[in-house]
Amino acid sequence: MRSERRHPLQFPQLGLLIALAIDEGRPDDVLRWYDQRSPSRPSGINDDMVADAVAQAYPERAATIWQQLAEARIAQTSPATYLEAAVFLRKLRRLRARQGRVPAWCEYVVRLRETNRRKRRLVETLDALLREAK
Repeated sequence: MRSERRHPLQFPQLGLLIALAIDEGRPDDVLRWYDQRSPSRPSGINDDMVADAVAQAYPERAATIWQQLAEARIAQTSPATYLEAAVFLRKLRRLRARQGRVPAWCEYVVRLRETNRRKRRLVETLDALLREAK
């Protein structure tokens, strides 16, 4: 019996190309393939891995990815996802610290806190992150 694929293979296999570029330490190619992916077509790409792979060469792209990941978790309004968001915000803080821009990171977290002030658990998590930064 022939097995049917849920998603037919489509080329290029961007997930595979991105994974290879990450493994080979080629941030230019990571971003080139990452930027070609389609939101409507699943690629199996872990955005966090992409940000990690390009953070040295393209810090602003990594920052943007981590912000998007954090904000997507915050939008889910679940205490568990707030902790996931904190992981990305810590990575963003480390990046900003290397750039000497921790105050800008603090301002961003304060804005997140104000925007989401009704989410008590999130506010607690963000306050803890701000205390860590001092």
